[in-house]
Amino acid sequence: MRIPVIEMVEIGAGGGSIAHIDALKRVTVGPESASSEPDLACYGRGGLRPTVTDADVALGMIDPASFAGGTIALDPELSRGALVRDVGEPLGLTAETAA
Repeated sequence: MRIPVIEMVEIGAGGGSIAHIDALKRVTVGPESASSEPDLACYGRGGLRPTVTDADVALGMIDPASFAGGTIALDPELSRGALVRDVGEPLGLTAETAA
């Protein structure tokens, strides 16, 4: 029996996926994810590593004032700091370019 199939490989990169520089100096996202402790850098709960959500906040794609209906305060400066420290500085990039 022959049936046509499409092979799909899915790669998840949710909002908590952490960005880092690998051994070849490439920006890599995931598979490590920020957990609820310490959480995303932009949440201001002690998270220091940049995530997909931090990149979105730094680029203005997520409005800190209206995120989650305004129930969760986001700090764009914490996002930018994490992006610069973990991605920008090793590659000589600004926070926005790192995002």
